Amino acid sequence: MVRKVTDSSVAAGAAAGTPVADGEGTIVDLINDGKVDMVFNTPSGGTARGDGYEIRAAATSNGKPCITTVAEFNFAVLAIEAMRSFEWSVTSLQEHEAAVRETPQGTAAEPARA
Repeated sequence: MVRKVTDSSVAAGAAAGTPVADGEGTIVDLINDGKVDMVFNTPSGGTARGDGYEIRAAATSNGKPCITTVAEFNFAVLAIEAMRSFEWSVTSLQEHEAAVRETPQGTAAEPARA
């Protein structure tokens, strides 16, 4: 049975000053119930690897992002911070090229808005 957290997760959270709580049910149950938005799972050891497979499978099946390394976690945090700090839009390469061509050389072009 996959627990929500491991003893090492509780210890790591306490060392970082971030409380990590354990409770009824499993993380797989929470993912399947739609109560988890993102999974951060870095398994190590035999049992954890099997549990990690179940957790990653549940995350993938439910369309939830699953981060499996500390490096991925760091980049995800940077991306989330950037999304909250800046206004984003999507343009095609053709629209971007047209905007660049219309801008006098040496000045930044504002991308075309759809």
